[in-house]
Amino acid sequence: MDDLDLYKIVLEDDEITFTGMNMISLVEDPAIRETFLAFNKVKQFHFNVDQQILVGPIAIPDIKIPRFDPEIGYFNVFFPKDVIVKLQERFQKNDFNRNINVSHSDQMVDAYLMESWIKEFADNDKSNGYGFDLPVGTLFGSVKIEDSKFWNEVVKTGDVKGFSLELLSGIERVEKFQKWQDAMLEGMPEGTFNEIQKVLDRLKKES
Repeated sequence: MDDLDLYKIVLEDDEITFTGMNMISLVEDPAIRETFLAFNKVKQFHFNVDQQILVGPIAIPDIKIPRFDPEIGYFNVFFPKDVIVKLQERFQKNDFNRNINVSHSDQMVDAYLMESWIKEFADNDKSNGYGFDLPVGTLFGSVKIEDSKFWNEVVKTGDVKGFSLELLSGIERVEKFQKWQDAMLEGMPEGTFNEIQKVLDRLKKES
């Protein structure tokens, strides 16, 4: 999926319109491809029956996440490090700690975000102690599940494996993918080049 236009998440800085992360979702297939906890490089849950706490990454900087939009088509998007800082700050500032649902649905979970932190040092971060080897700038969270039935029937059974986030934001294109076009069109007669370029432009508008 690297042969797609690349966009970055952008947030508004004004106080009138809220942009940022407003919900954490417990999902089976996280877009960031990291499950809650890792030990010995094997991604798995860490079950503490007494505490019922999940720890894992919420947002990882600069990794490409494939997405689809009816107007744009298929594209990749990523979280810049400075945006991740704002996501954490605004989530806490607006008291969204209990905004936790299942699989981006209306089903809320009796849980809350106990703690969140952004990784600052490559080799000296508490996330390393949990077995995660993720880049500096990653946002991690610890979620306390207060519903024992949900813990036993959903978490322990493996129905949810990682965090996902819901946010209000904009996107800004930072890279238009043209390498394959350039390679295909190189050396063609000018007339043929122009005709093919027209077709490509039309397909782009229709996608």
